[in-house]
Amino acid sequence: MAQRRNILSRFDLTGRGALVTGGSKGIGKNLALALSEAGASVLIAARNVEDLKSAAEEIAAASGNRVETCRVDLADRESTRSLAARAEEILGGVDILVANAAVERNEPVESILDGSIDPVVETNFISSVVLTREFARGMKQRGWGRIIYISSATVYKSAADGHSIYSGTKAALHAFARTAAVELGGEGITVNVVAAGTYYTDMAATHLDALEPQAKEAALALFSQMNAVGRWGRTDEMEGAVLLLASDAGSYMTGSVITVDGGLSIRLTPNYLAG
Repeated sequence: MAQRRNILSRFDLTGRGALVTGGSKGIGKNLALALSEAGASVLIAARNVEDLKSAAEEIAAASGNRVETCRVDLADRESTRSLAARAEEILGGVDILVANAAVERNEPVESILDGSIDPVVETNFISSVVLTREFARGMKQRGWGRIIYISSATVYKSAADGHSIYSGTKAALHAFARTAAVELGGEGITVNVVAAGTYYTDMAATHLDALEPQAKEAALALFSQMNAVGRWGRTDEMEGAVLLLASDAGSYMTGSVITVDGGLSIRLTPNYLAG
């Protein structure tokens, strides 16, 4: 058998350029940190300039590598196109796209507002399509690329009412990824999805903090009991899956969905015996 290189070297991203949308907070910031620690040149994009600056400084201090930033409003098509051009310029070519940014509107089906549809669909789905289109060209020329969409276990089961638009956009990503993977697979480009479960992110906190204290505690406990591991996920617990898909270690994986949800999608009912 030919001598093999160290398996850890297959996760090395030195020389790769990576864009993480929604990279200023929560899961996105952790993913940007992981990519930077693995050696990639990282650009994070989000709406708030101050959040971007703070996150970039924090990631750079932890990883020892400079992190670039770019403000973007992914609900605006022109802003998304501008981000693509800017990312190519800053990084000298985007090798890794982690499309993590997402918004939601908590509205029952019969009460969905016209003004809620376009921003959610544009941010959660269309922006990923546009960025994929723009970066695929350069990836094909270089013969290497990694496209990763961050999705949700709500594609498989509804954890709460009022999330139909959000869940629909995430399901669209799954279908788009499968077709894009077939089209781009022969060019050295993989396209995959990571589906998240219940993580205590800013988005989750926004909904929970709106509740009365007792109701919030009940919701926290209930969602812990809805998955197999009996707790909420930490924002760093998606790093391993994304590093696998972003590196040569995952070179034979495409059109796949890795579900990192603590078993939320496999549990039929909450664990009523917990606590």
